[in-house]
Amino acid sequence: MEKQIIAACEITDHEVRLILAEIFNTRLHILKVERVACSGFNGQKIEDEKAVIHSIHRAVENASKNLGASIRQVLLLVPSVSMKHFIRRVQVEPESTDGVIGLKDVQRAFASIMKLNLDPDLEIINAFIGKYIIDGISFRRFPVNEQVERCVIEADIYCIEKELAYQLAGCVEKAGVTIMDVILDSIGFAKEAALLERSMQQAVIGIILERNHTHLSLYYQGKCKSSELLPIGMKTWIDEVSSKFKLPNDVSARLLTNNLVLSGSKSSDAPIYLWSYEGDSFTMSYNELISTVEPKIQEWRDQIVSAVDPIIQAKTSSIVISGSGGSLLGLDEFITQSLSCEVSSYVPQTLGVRDPALTSITGAIYAYKDLEAWRKRAGSCVDVEEYNAMIYSRKKSESMDETISKKLKGIFEPKKA
Repeated sequence: MEKQIIAACEITDHEVRLILAEIFNTRLHILKVERVACSGFNGQKIEDEKAVIHSIHRAVENASKNLGASIRQVLLLVPSVSMKHFIRRVQVEPESTDGVIGLKDVQRAFASIMKLNLDPDLEIINAFIGKYIIDGISFRRFPVNEQVERCVIEADIYCIEKELAYQLAGCVEKAGVTIMDVILDSIGFAKEAALLERSMQQAVIGIILERNHTHLSLYYQGKCKSSELLPIGMKTWIDEVSSKFKLPNDVSARLLTNNLVLSGSKSSDAPIYLWSYEGDSFTMSYNELISTVEPKIQEWRDQIVSAVDPIIQAKTSSIVISGSGGSLLGLDEFITQSLSCEVSSYVPQTLGVRDPALTSITGAIYAYKDLEAWRKRAGSCVDVEEYNAMIYSRKKSESMDETISKKLKGIFEPKKA
């Protein structure tokens, strides 16, 4: 099996994230992670197209330089804003005269699903085959090369508004790279954290906490049923700290991420930060930090509880938290105080992306691999010739260094009598 290099790009409400990963025998190896600040996208629409294009271009350029080969295309992750879920069935027609249905027949049927016009304002982003109905019997996996009289595939189709999809895709293409495929962030989250499998037993509510918004997704019976965006996020907490202590937003964000413990077990008047402003020196204690943001965090929790409590009351549920705010210590315990269900925080375990902010973009790579067989597409995101030349050059350099080391070792080592 050949190695495959995939570049995944996510445009969030405060930064552009890009992951460069190598896949070999289903193993994911992270080569490079780029995170470039960007204020041109508010999570729902493009506000400054030039700023978004510049951030994408910078992320791609930095990753290309680090790799030593040009990134030609990317896997684009798009937000599940106003996502709609549909279920459709399509008849699989065998191409061969003997009535045997093969993989190419399923691929053609899948292609016809992606071309369906479900709504003039919606664009189909992802579709997954949920079951194969063969001669009236349902199967999760397709029995390839078996003779059947009738085969129907049932697919879960996920759509978002065309305007948003085209805006984001346009920014990526104007940045100088093409789009290999598109994945919804709620699907990427589910793939990385195995939420679809978990939702077969109970309802799972995924929470992605970002700067300007909180993204809620409901997973049930192996499907992403709905998605909702709450216009409240970490920005209000960061603004409170910046306003009270006259600090830049990036400093306030780091203070919250690195020091805040929401489980309620920490209390200290010892200084955690020292800085100067207009010639005067200032300090901040942990208690000052928590007292500044606690009202806003409680307000955020109240909105979360209001949104998810009807689901929890209706069926057995659990909550999984991720996103930029997923790294806040004790956030899961803080939410548990107001809800009667299991709450946990998710951090990817793959080396190189052990940050909750990278959960969805990492899972998008797995989602793309799942779709490859049906979409008849494969390949790498980088220039293969440049990449092979870089590998050859590095191997040659290492070989030369080893030869020189051996020569020097031979000079200084005492000769045996």
